[in-house]
Parts: sequence; structure tokens; C-alpha cells
Amino acid sequence: MRLKKVTNILFILYFIFLGYLLFIRGINYQDTEFLTVNFIPLSTMKRYFGLLVIGQYRDFIINIIGNIVVFIPVGFFLISRMFKKRMVILIVMTLGIPIIIEMIQYLFSVGIMDIDDVILNVLGILIGYLVFYGVKHGK
Repeated sequence: MRLKKVTNILFILYFIFLGYLLFIRGINYQDTEFLTVNFIPLSTMKRYFGLLVIGQYRDFIINIIGNIVVFIPVGFFLISRMFKKRMVILIVMTLGIPIIIEMIQYLFSVGIMDIDDVILNVLGILIGYLVFYGVKHGK
């Protein structure tokens, strides 16, 4: 029981951090780029992979790796806490959370609405599911 309480507190702290990272950190930006929408899959990723090739690792790590890694705990949380036995709800949440986040970022001008972010976030959530099963089954 005590372990469950500690993990719940850790997840709450994580979601506060995620909210800050996704919505508050970008508020000071007044760039018109934040008013754009990208519905072309892989176009943003292609740009960042191009930067990686020329040695600009920072932008690649922040945007590609960051969009994956920051959502791994979401997958772990979803599969471990709520929706293990309801696959339809799990699928809707896996796709819905990143889509809603992108829409909120666009509506409040704190980020770019980008399909590539959704793809990378979903990948992070799926990795979180794998981490959960790896930890649960000791592999």
C-alpha cells in the first residue's frame, strides 16, 4: 500500500512537470512559428535528422529524443494504473493524449501543432508500455 502511495505521488509530480514543460515553458515565445500547423507526417522529423547529419545534436536531442522520452512515463502510468483490461480505452488514450496536447499548445500559442510530435509522443507511450511489461515480468 505504501509503495502505491509513493508511486502515485511520483506520477502527480511527473504530470506537473509535463504540464510545465509543454504549456508554461513556451509561453514567453512570441514567434509566429507557434501559430503554425503541420499535418505532413515525418516532415519535421526529416528536418531534425538533417540537422543531426551536419552535427547539430542539441536540436535533434531536444525535439526528437525529448518528444519520445518525456512520454515514456505516460505509457507506464496508463498501462499500470488504469486501463490494463480495457484495450479500446487504452488505444484512445494513447492517441488522444498527444493530440489533445498539440491542440492545446496551438490554441494557446505555446507550441506548434505538429503531427510528428504526436507520432513521437505515441512512440514514447508505447515504450512506456514495454517498460512496464519488462519491469512486471522481470525481463
